[in-house]
This record gives sequence, C-alpha cells and structure tokens, in this order.
Amino acid sequence: MLDYIFRDARIEDVEAMAKLRADAWFETYPNVNFGITEEDIKKEPLYTAEVLEQRRKDLREGQMRMWVVENPENKEVIAYTSAGVKDGKCVLAGMYVKRSHQGQGLGKELTKRVLEWFGNAKDVYLEVVTYNRPAIRLYEKFGFQKSNVVLKRPEVVFLTGKKMPLVTMIRPAS
Repeated sequence: MLDYIFRDARIEDVEAMAKLRADAWFETYPNVNFGITEEDIKKEPLYTAEVLEQRRKDLREGQMRMWVVENPENKEVIAYTSAGVKDGKCVLAGMYVKRSHQGQGLGKELTKRVLEWFGNAKDVYLEVVTYNRPAIRLYEKFGFQKSNVVLKRPEVVFLTGKKMPLVTMIRPAS
C-alpha cells in the first residue's frame, strides 16, 4: 500500500474535491429500483462555479473542516471528507473516495480523523443514501446507528423529480 498523504484541505483542492464528489455520484447513486439514472445526476449542480465558491468560502471562514487524501505518486486528491457543527449538531457532512482507491482503508482513516476532531462529548450525525451499503457498513464499524431523526431532509429530490432516500445515522456521545 502506498503511503497516502492525509492533510487538511486547502483552497486549491476545492476543484479536485468537487470533481471527485461528482464522479462518486455517477459511480454510486444510479439505481434501477429508484429509477435514478446518470441523466438525473447530470442535471444536478454538483460541479458548478457556485458550488466551488461555497466550498472555498467554507474553508476560508472555517465553517467546515475538510481533510483530503493525496496520492503521493502524482499528488492527485483521491479522497476527502468534510465535517462541521450545524445547528448545534456535530455533522460528518460528506465523504468521497475515488473508486480505484476504495477498500484500502482511506474512508476508515478519514472517519477516525473526523471523530477525533469532534471528540466524544457530543453525538455525531451524518446522512447516507439508504442503498450505499459499503458506506453504511463503514459507519456502523465506528458505532453509528440508523436513526429516525431527519437531519436535513429525508431524501434528495433531483431536479428531474426522482427521489434518492437518505437515512440519518448517529454515533452517540460516550
């Protein structure tokens, strides 16, 4: 295994992070059972100037803490996560790992960093697509449990009107 570089995200990483997120959506979220196609995802504003500027603003103003994983061979950003406090809740806001690097412990290490940063004094929340089983299994290994709490929304509603169901998971404070 390569000695991946784990570090805080920088403003210059934002475009690579947004592309990684968009690619991950295309690889993970099309679903026959829910009628979600690549065409539905293409219509979503995943990689727009507005999205990029919001991420830069989040980093500049410290609204979110973000970590990236860099491939040491070519300095490519191959994974990232973001976390912050929203409405008084500690929230793991997103995690994306390039498909070719999944299964190598990158998500596990990023999750550990988020949880260390939050500490154990408060519950930690996240939302995950109900059919993203690999992500759910990862979070369960860290003590997250499915909850009936709706953190932000019960589903992602695409511009096409199709719905991608979410579940909130909570890692209780200890």
